[in-house]
Amino acid sequence: MRENVSFVSLSEKLKEIKLYDYVENNETDALKNIVDQVISSNSVEGSADDYYNLAADLAKLNLNRDACSVLKRGLDKHKGSVDLLATYLLLGKDIEELSEQLEKYYKTLNNIPNELWTWRGYSFTLEYLNSKKLCTTDSDEIRDIEYIIGHLIKTYYERFPNSESPYLAEAKRHIGTDTEQEKRILERAISELEFCPECSIRYADLLFDGLSSSDIQVNNDKFKKVSEYLKYSKLLKVNRDIDIGYSQYLRGLCLTRLLSDNDYKNHEKINEIYECFRIACDEQIILRKNFTKIMEKHIRVLEIKSGTNFSMESIYQNNT
Repeated sequence: MRENVSFVSLSEKLKEIKLYDYVENNETDALKNIVDQVISSNSVEGSADDYYNLAADLAKLNLNRDACSVLKRGLDKHKGSVDLLATYLLLGKDIEELSEQLEKYYKTLNNIPNELWTWRGYSFTLEYLNSKKLCTTDSDEIRDIEYIIGHLIKTYYERFPNSESPYLAEAKRHIGTDTEQEKRILERAISELEFCPECSIRYADLLFDGLSSSDIQVNNDKFKKVSEYLKYSKLLKVNRDIDIGYSQYLRGLCLTRLLSDNDYKNHEKINEIYECFRIACDEQIILRKNFTKIMEKHIRVLEIKSGTNFSMESIYQNNT
């Protein structure tokens, strides 16, 4: 019986997905049709990277089950792929019916020497373990998981000493339980690394969340440092998919926070903030509407106090 398949090269099909913006246009049916063919056909050929890239596209549309099916198919052919194994752990961790397969792949990944792990191997496995820890009340199991997490983080730092990824992974360990410890880890990244945009974004979030009138000068020094790290020119030097819109939104807020009464007549400083907000509200860069509303209010105050106008057209287009 002949297979009902319209393509054999997954790599070529991925180029088509990118060309026609299937993900940006939310073409879930078209992507699911491709998934069906990948899963059901023995004729489709692809590298481990091809299977990962298709799964990543599906995950962007919250199609995690389909993504895991693609990863499983990829692992049938590339059994020792650290990225495919770790990505399955990440995308499948909240899908209860995959628990048995998750444990199987976790054991497979653990049998691969750590020196062969990629950054995804460490980061995604740590997210899986943190999720697993939250699903149990057994103190012995929690203690065992914490020990494994601690060991993996230590090894992660050793393997990727100049990357912000180990810092992020360690900081995530404390989300929701110890904000001050999370801040300290991110501060360490900012002080020790030349570039750490993701740490800077998260750190800025925490600074604004914990904002108070106390220690104004200390806080302002921190906002100044973060605003330097979030410069667009620095983001370009990092080979990661950074949320440009949100990063520039935060940088604009940091710079606004640093303004003194005399600075409102400093057109250079005002225009630097406006430039951040223009990037953040560009119609080609998606920023959540609640952030856009906050930005609108800050821009209006800046216009009144500085006398320098800001074009709001792109912001209004985003809200239509």
